[in-house]
Amino acid sequence: MSGEKGQGLFKSGAFFAPFYFCAVSLMAVIYTWPLVADIRGSFLGFPGDSLPGIWGLWWLDFSTSSGLPFTEVGMLAYPFGWDFSGAPLPYLFITIQYLSVKLFGDIAAFNLMKLASFPLLALTSYYLLFYVTRDRGASALFGAAYAFSPYHVIHTMAHFANLYWLPLALLFLLKSLREQGYSNTALFGLFWGLLTIDNAYFGFFVGLLIPVFLSFHLADLKKSGFRYCFNGAVVAGVAFSIVVLPMAWPAIKGMLAPSAGVAGVEPRRLSDLFIFSAKPLDYLLPSVHNPFLGWAVPHFGIGPLKGHRYTEHTLFIGYALLFLAGFAMYKAFKPDEKARQTIFLFLAAALIMLLISAPPFIPLGEFDIDAGSRTVSAEHKLFLPQYILFKVLPSVRVYARAGGVAMLAFTVLAAVGFSLFSRRFRSRKALIAAASVIMMIEFAEFPDFRITRPASPRVYAWLAVQPGEFAIAEYPFGGPDDPYTTYDYMFNQRTHGKPLVNSPAAGTLPDEFVSSIRTIDRTGAVEALNAAGVRYVVIHRDKYRHGNKFVILDWLAAPPPEKRYPPEWGAEPVAPKDLRLVMSADGDELYELPDASGLTGGESSVSLK
Repeated sequence: MSGEKGQGLFKSGAFFAPFYFCAVSLMAVIYTWPLVADIRGSFLGFPGDSLPGIWGLWWLDFSTSSGLPFTEVGMLAYPFGWDFSGAPLPYLFITIQYLSVKLFGDIAAFNLMKLASFPLLALTSYYLLFYVTRDRGASALFGAAYAFSPYHVIHTMAHFANLYWLPLALLFLLKSLREQGYSNTALFGLFWGLLTIDNAYFGFFVGLLIPVFLSFHLADLKKSGFRYCFNGAVVAGVAFSIVVLPMAWPAIKGMLAPSAGVAGVEPRRLSDLFIFSAKPLDYLLPSVHNPFLGWAVPHFGIGPLKGHRYTEHTLFIGYALLFLAGFAMYKAFKPDEKARQTIFLFLAAALIMLLISAPPFIPLGEFDIDAGSRTVSAEHKLFLPQYILFKVLPSVRVYARAGGVAMLAFTVLAAVGFSLFSRRFRSRKALIAAASVIMMIEFAEFPDFRITRPASPRVYAWLAVQPGEFAIAEYPFGGPDDPYTTYDYMFNQRTHGKPLVNSPAAGTLPDEFVSSIRTIDRTGAVEALNAAGVRYVVIHRDKYRHGNKFVILDWLAAPPPEKRYPPEWGAEPVAPKDLRLVMSADGDELYELPDASGLTGGESSVSLK
C-alpha cells in the first residue's frame, strides 16, 4: 500500500510516538479507574497468579535489602527452602521489577508495570501496522484496539502478558525479508530474543511463524542471493542467542548436570493440552463480563465448542475486526491490489495460529470427555502439529495463547481492510469514530473482580510484631499451585515476614514430611512441625467451610467439587489439645505450638540474615 493518510499535525511523525503513548496511557488510567486512586493498596486483576507476582516483587526487594540470594528462598518451604536457581529467569523483566519496587513499593510497582503494558503494546503495534498500511490513522486506531483487546486485557489482569515485543519482532522479520539489510536481521533477532525472555510462549510461536514468512518471500530471497540469506540468518541467530542465553543458561546447566533440590523446567501432561487449548466459539463469542454483550453469551459448561477457563479461553476477535479482515481478503483478489502479499501472509499466519491453539487432536467418530481424569478418548483421531510439538517440548502446554498471535494477525488484516474501506468515505474522522465506538462496545471487559483490594487479616498483623525467629504453617495445606491457600499465604508473608512451611514449588518439601503434616490433627503432625522450628499454626476456618473462592473467578463453567474443595485439604480439623489458642479473628485461628522455641538450627534449618 502506498501513500500516507491521516497525518495532519503529525505529518513528520516526530511528535506522534510520545503523543500516542501518552494518549493510550490516559486511556489505560480511565479504563482501569479507580486503580490509580489506590495504587498502593489495591491491584489490577484477580487473586491467582497476581498474588505470587506481588510476592515476587516483595521478595526481590526484601532479599536484595537483606543480602539474601534471590534464587534461594529460605522463607518458603521451611525448613528445606526453595532453590529456583536452575529455572530460566527473565533478567530484563526482573531488572525493571527491581527498579520499580525500589522506587514505588511492591503493589504500586505491580500496578504501574501493568498499566505501562497498554501504551507499550499499542505503540509497538502501531509501528507494525504503519509499516504495513502507511496509514497513520488506521495504525493508531488498531494499535490501541490490540492493546485493549480481550486477550491482552484479561491476561494483564491474570498475570503479566508481556506482548509488547511481539509486533516489533514481526516488523523486523518483515523488513529483513522485504528490505534486506543486516541491521534489520540483527533487530529481528534482538526483538525475538527480548520477546522470548519476557514471554517464552510467544517467542516459541514466532519461531513457528518464521517458515511461513519465508515462504511468502521466496522471490525476495532469491533476488537477495544465498550469501545474504545465510549471513542474515547467522546475524539474527547470534543476536537472538546473545539475548536469550543468559536466561536459558541456568536451565541448560540444570539439564546437563541436574542438582537435587534445585527447581528447573517442569514437564507437563498431555491432558493439559486439552484443558488449555482453544475451542471454536472462544474466538467468536464476546466475554461473559462484557457489560454490553455478555448477557447474550450462553453457558456451555465443559465441552468441545467453548472453553471453560476465563483467562485462557476468552479469545474474542471482534465482529468489526472480522468484517474488516474479510474486506481486506475480498480486496486481495482484485488484480490491482498492492497489499495482496501482505493480506495473504497475515491470513496464513492467523489460520496457522488458530490451528496451533486447538487441542492436540480432533476426535473423529464417537468420543468421550472425562473431566475427572482430564482426558479425551475417541474412536479415531486426527493429530494436529501441537501433538508432535508437545513430544519435543513437553514444558509448553497452553497452546490457547497462540490466539494472542492470531489476534495480532487479524488486527493487521483489519487495519489493512479499514484503510482500503475508508477510501469509499469522505470523512475518515467519522469512520474512525464509528469504528472506535463499535470496538469499545465489543471489547469492553469489566468483571466485578478486575480490581482487588486485599484484606488485612489480623492474625498476620499480630505475627508481624512478635520478636524472635520462628516459622509458621498455615492450613488448609494446599498444593504448590493452589492460589487460595499457598499463593494467598505467600502474599500475606509480606505482612508478617516470617518463614513459611507452605511451598509454591513441587518437590521442595520431602513427601514424608508433607505426609506427616498435611493435616494438623494427624498423629505426629504437631511434633513434626515443632521439630522443624514452627512456633505458630494458622487455621483458616473460612477456607474449609466455604471452599476455594478464587477458582470460580477463572471458570466460565461451574467448577467440579474437587476444585472448590481439593482432596489434599482434608476435612476441617479439630485443633489438637496441646495447641494453645492465641487469637481468633476474621475466620482465622492462630495457635501456638507446645514448647515452641523458634528456629531449630538443626541440619535442615535455614539461617536467616
